[in-house]
Amino acid sequence: MIPQRTKLSVQCRGLSNARFIHKPSPVCTLYQLDVKTGSPQREIGVSDVVKQDINPDFLKTFHIEYTYGEEDFVHLMFKIKDSDSISELGSCVATFGSILMAESGIFECRLKSPEKGKIRILAERIEADLGDSIKLTIATKDLRIKDRHWRGQGCAVLKIFRARTDGFPDEHLVEVQGESKSGDAQSPIFPIVRVDFGTFCLGRSEAALRFELWQNCGGILHLLGQALGNLQALMQGPFPKSLPLSKDSDQGRPPKPRGCIVIQDIEVERSDRTAEVVGALLDKARRRLESQGLGGEQAALLSELSAVRCARALRAPCDEEFVRVA
Repeated sequence: MIPQRTKLSVQCRGLSNARFIHKPSPVCTLYQLDVKTGSPQREIGVSDVVKQDINPDFLKTFHIEYTYGEEDFVHLMFKIKDSDSISELGSCVATFGSILMAESGIFECRLKSPEKGKIRILAERIEADLGDSIKLTIATKDLRIKDRHWRGQGCAVLKIFRARTDGFPDEHLVEVQGESKSGDAQSPIFPIVRVDFGTFCLGRSEAALRFELWQNCGGILHLLGQALGNLQALMQGPFPKSLPLSKDSDQGRPPKPRGCIVIQDIEVERSDRTAEVVGALLDKARRRLESQGLGGEQAALLSELSAVRCARALRAPCDEEFVRVA
């Protein structure tokens, strides 16, 4: 069976604040437990540290790989600690299956030892997890730099987020630093970005993205604006495609010219595994057509047409080699 991958996002609410003077700086560590003994078997990962917050949203996600049918046999422990004092703020033990089956995809439970606060876990399945990657070529134009003393100084920083509406913050996916050509600070360009397709958008082309553009001058970040886009719409072109920048302060007011983020190209780079899976599915379809009484030539023709449709859906070159997979 093909292994499945799920992304877990964690947040806590109402953690214990025994230090009184300063709030704790929580960090979450995820363990897989031994089914027989209940003791930690291996450490899966450690989250980022959220400074002095009793309601932390951990930005770093955990990836769980499993085979269909073994979800209830994977026991997990989420342990929350104060990174400053190393004291425990609580823990939660649950099977991976119970997290996956939680209503609306969000698992909640009270923390234990001490019994104060709760943990919320968002499980997001990564679809079409075949090792493909997404390649983005991004530039900017006509940026409006507020402080005239920054003109020609510092650098632009682009942050890309996957928008979410389930009470969890938008997921931070990519951060790249731009460069200005010929001293033109208002139109910096960015290096080509390559990200695992499943990690980037859960393997779903309809993912909503948020682009933030910052000006970094001497370590001080100033927000120039943000733009929203749907990955599927962006991939359809035509290129280049401009996304006007805006700010929250623009709401209810005439939009100000803040410049644009320019999507010069988006390409999905398919792995060898994608061709193998598509080929296997088409071969299965051809055998089914032949079993229904269609001649071999007709079945092969239908398979070739299916390959053409698959190639278009994947935005892959529809050449003879790809069709021959069928």
